[in-house]
Amino acid sequence: MSGFPPSLQALPAQGGSDAVLRAEFPPAHYWRRWAADAAMPVARFAAEVTAPARPVPADAPSPANGGDEAPYRVLVVEDDVSQALFAEQVLGGAGIQVEVVAVPAELLPTLEQFHPDLVLMDLHMPGMSGIEMTALIRAQPQFAPVPIVFLTGDPDPEKQFEVLECGADDFLSKPIRPRHLIAAVQSRIKRARALARQRFVAEARNPVTGLHTRSHVLQRIAAALANGSPGGALFLEIQAAAALSERYGYAGYEQLMHEVGLRASGLSAPRPCARLNDNAFLVAAPEGDAQALETLARRLRDGIGFESFDVDDLPQRLRVAVGYSTLDAAHGFADAGAVLDAVEQATRAARTAPIGLAAHVAEARGDR
Repeated sequence: MSGFPPSLQALPAQGGSDAVLRAEFPPAHYWRRWAADAAMPVARFAAEVTAPARPVPADAPSPANGGDEAPYRVLVVEDDVSQALFAEQVLGGAGIQVEVVAVPAELLPTLEQFHPDLVLMDLHMPGMSGIEMTALIRAQPQFAPVPIVFLTGDPDPEKQFEVLECGADDFLSKPIRPRHLIAAVQSRIKRARALARQRFVAEARNPVTGLHTRSHVLQRIAAALANGSPGGALFLEIQAAAALSERYGYAGYEQLMHEVGLRASGLSAPRPCARLNDNAFLVAAPEGDAQALETLARRLRDGIGFESFDVDDLPQRLRVAVGYSTLDAAHGFADAGAVLDAVEQATRAARTAPIGLAAHVAEARGDR
């Protein structure tokens, strides 16, 4: 590639229950507060894993990185047409996607659109030097981790030190052999992606509880919506939370909810599970249909509601309500917050359902 000129429907009753609505549940639209820390776009790494890869021409060779990983993407910042074409042809021949920027003013817009794995930077550019453009890139938090490699014919060794001091990762001298260029680029990108994966995994879990973070679960839901993936989300509520907190005190109650979270995470694995508030948990299920979601909802209800927990060496049984929804297009969900709103409302219905479960049902078009 060249850069040149809802209604709710409770499930059928299967036994009696005196479940009632409880004032302890957050008010409608409280999900906006839970979603506040996930308002940023889906992380670049998550998008890279879940989003369809940018199309590769049919005659392009397979990516050198192999497997199902997205092709490497390199942004070449070079005003010399022949040098830019050289880099584009060499890297493209190795299965690497290339975008060229010849004018400094196009740098940031292209970064936003292309999301490169690496920037191959020329030192001498019209209007703004490569060093100045490197500083500009490093000033953008979302692009700060992107490797920047200078490729220049400037023989001055002082320039090499200056380049590295400004935030560049490497300095390659022209002329360069194609194999050397390919190896240098692939090595840097491979290392950067490995570090990104490590950061993604570390940031996805709460270091205290071991559960996934709210933002991670909401981002997984947002990514599934954006890609039109099947699956859904489940909202699990522990009922009578105020009474439990009063009975066991803050420390005892928190230990109980910690155990509930671990059990919910184990029952829903490998799907991510996060604690939303004092007595609610959210599970993202990026695969399966309505039947699979109902099966998972029953597993959560039975594994938590039909088993006892030890609190202060005393057994404690819990009452559970589970609401869930598919991500089917018929629901018209605009974003992850709308999905969370739907499963929250489904959980309200589940409180009064004899079996403690309720599914969100899409509104008929005439009811909207």
